Amino acid sequence: MADRNEAIDVFRAVAVFCVVIIHTEPFLHLTGAGHGIGFVLITVSRFAVPFFFLVSGYLFAAKIAHSDAPNAYYRQYVGKLFKMYLAWQAVYLIYDAATFQVGGAHTYRQAMADIQAMGLTELVKRPIGMLYYGLYSSGYQLWYLTSLILSISIVYLFHKRGAIKLLVVSSLLLHLAGIAGGSYLGLFPRDFMARDALFLGLFYTMLGYAFHRYREPIRSKLQGKAKPLLLVLLLSLGTEIAERTLIAAWFNTERGDYFLSTILLCSALFLLLTLRPEIGRGSVLVKMGKQAAGIYLIHFLYINGTYLVLETNRLSGLRETWIWDILFTPCVIVLSYVSYTGLQTMKRSLGVIKKTRERSIA
Repeated sequence: MADRNEAIDVFRAVAVFCVVIIHTEPFLHLTGAGHGIGFVLITVSRFAVPFFFLVSGYLFAAKIAHSDAPNAYYRQYVGKLFKMYLAWQAVYLIYDAATFQVGGAHTYRQAMADIQAMGLTELVKRPIGMLYYGLYSSGYQLWYLTSLILSISIVYLFHKRGAIKLLVVSSLLLHLAGIAGGSYLGLFPRDFMARDALFLGLFYTMLGYAFHRYREPIRSKLQGKAKPLLLVLLLSLGTEIAERTLIAAWFNTERGDYFLSTILLCSALFLLLTLRPEIGRGSVLVKMGKQAAGIYLIHFLYINGTYLVLETNRLSGLRETWIWDILFTPCVIVLSYVSYTGLQTMKRSLGVIKKTRERSIA
């Protein structure tokens, strides 16, 4: 396989920073210009999750294209994602239980009363909602893992059947329906989420797969056209801000996660990175980008834990300050990166110790 494209790692780091911005919501509590800054930051950051799906689809396509046993690789890849989901869901459920935040309750007695009051339908809905949408858990960002599993599985199924063109059309139609119903026209109820595998993840995973499958003709047509791609990127970024601003004015609420311009933005960005793989080479962002998945998985522990400590000590007012808006998000990123790399180092060390013991026993 070709050398690693470190420019993609750089923007993985940028993307995970944007995910944390969406979850910490800096400046949104302010009025006037301050609120406008928060609105623009979060709107611009919306490219992040589609970008992750796109990159995952591209890298998966690259792996199966160069694998002598693509079925085995698919099973290994999906199995790894599922184990990751189970492990981190367990972490967040333990956190929820430890802080008595089951279903929003703040005491064990309240939590048990809520569970006993649930009907059979609700008891069935909750595990499904947790698995598919990431609901009912403080680790709701884990929806990405189950959506990626489903998206990759569908892409691989169509790949094996030789029906990628059909998948391109169907996934695009589903995504357009999700955008229309979730952002533009309000066709879906407010509690309906088009942020899932079928309406979001599948299209961008398929797009990444297609970019790899047709990489040679794409590269030949775009060779020497990095500047036009950059222009498209900037224009789509501006269009995304304009779209969300108009939607906010129309519905009198700051709704909308993804837009038509997001498709153009992510496509232009990714194609630009394939033309200029030297962007950011050797920088600290490359190291952070390689750990983007870990930062994504762990960062909610720091957000939720910090909010809980502030609330417990009646210091929630700190979250309404400019200094908090400026510093909290970078701190979450740094802590997440350091702690996750520490966990990986510890895991490798334990693996070495285990192997050493096995050899000594043998």
